[in-house]
Amino acid sequence: MPRNRPGPDNYFYLLLGLVVWIWYRIWVVGSSGPEHFFLNLRLSSNGLEGFEPLGTVGRFYPLIFALFTFEHIYTHKRNRHLRIICWIWMMSYAIATMGKFAVLTPILAWSIIKGLQGRIRMGRIAAIVCGTFVLMLVVHFIRKGEQDEAGFLDVLATYVYSPIVALGYVKPVVSEYTAPYVFRFFYAMGNFFGLSPAPIDVISDYVYIPFPTNVYTVMQPFLHDFSLIGVAVGALFYAFLFCILFWLAVMNKGYYLGLYAMISICLVGQFFAETLLMMLSQHIQEAIMLAFIFIVSRRRFDVG
Repeated sequence: MPRNRPGPDNYFYLLLGLVVWIWYRIWVVGSSGPEHFFLNLRLSSNGLEGFEPLGTVGRFYPLIFALFTFEHIYTHKRNRHLRIICWIWMMSYAIATMGKFAVLTPILAWSIIKGLQGRIRMGRIAAIVCGTFVLMLVVHFIRKGEQDEAGFLDVLATYVYSPIVALGYVKPVVSEYTAPYVFRFFYAMGNFFGLSPAPIDVISDYVYIPFPTNVYTVMQPFLHDFSLIGVAVGALFYAFLFCILFWLAVMNKGYYLGLYAMISICLVGQFFAETLLMMLSQHIQEAIMLAFIFIVSRRRFDVG
């Protein structure tokens, strides 16, 4: 067994301070916009003008998600308070952004870690799925605007049936870049260093089928940039990457288990949108933060 982490590792009060900070920002952002409280939070997370941004506290997400993952890989009575405060911050971030995926991501990561460690029962998985589904619906309905008249069945149909249909209605985006979606990360880096204009927006435009939706499945960027050949190559890329990561996670149950758990949201989200390449910067930050935590804690990357 890997040795225990040496030295002081209690960052509880630091995370407690970050929880208080994000709660303060939630109040500021939710109270300052022209819409109702929760819609202000959602529109702010979309980066719309006229809405107060969440601010610097949101940039701690990769670090805290990495801490969340690490502490649940090495569960012990001594780190229970750390796991609890990580859960509180992650759920606070979900409220701050009013994002359904922000609710799903930590729950999915936790489930995968416990599942691959053999510490979760099938009956509990069913309860987790139902509970998560209800939470995501709650987030959707409390954030919607007054003009949104879609009911429960309409919302369910939109996410179950509409993505592949909406893909046929979305208009190709005219861009000065070659493959603006697939290579968005590199264009974003160029923009950061002042070498190129801003990259394409990660939030797609809405189409009406007849209800408005902007979820187009994982195929959308590959289809837009490289037509059907891009879809085939993208599928092979996804299959190769996640098969390798899954094998490493099962064999080693250390760093690679955490990494697989952190980006597994891309597998679940593929039915709605492409989130691996379009949010590659965030995933790289999470991978670096997790590696840093392993190094600082002196845990072996391979503990299989």
